[in-house]
Amino acid sequence: MSTEKPSSGDGVHVAAENDVPEISKMDIKDEAGDLAARALMSGAVDPESSRRVRKKIDLHILPFLCITYALQFIDKTSLGYSSVYGIIADNNLQGQEYAWCSSIFYFGYLIAEYPGVAILQRFPVAKFLGANI
Repeated sequence: MSTEKPSSGDGVHVAAENDVPEISKMDIKDEAGDLAARALMSGAVDPESSRRVRKKIDLHILPFLCITYALQFIDKTSLGYSSVYGIIADNNLQGQEYAWCSSIFYFGYLIAEYPGVAILQRFPVAKFLGANI
């Protein structure tokens, strides 16, 4: 008799319980991967726990995201507003110099993005954010 559960009909193989490797046998080297493996192997989550976690996320993380996006928007539009209020004349910008001023931010972002992501993968998130802030 087979230990496999029947497939769901859409070509997806549903593994039997003994097909799932134990956490101790898995070669996971980072904390996030270990937490993800434990979460996937723990089974189904009851709706009450899921609701509590979603409520915590909504109350704690979403306000920070909204504030961050608002500050990013203000930052991006401030250079546009400054052109109306005389940054071009005050700094004697001519030709494409104003366009280069607005591009400098994006060049710095592109240069810093790869090292930032590489460091974030190698160090704990709290230390990375603490060093950046």
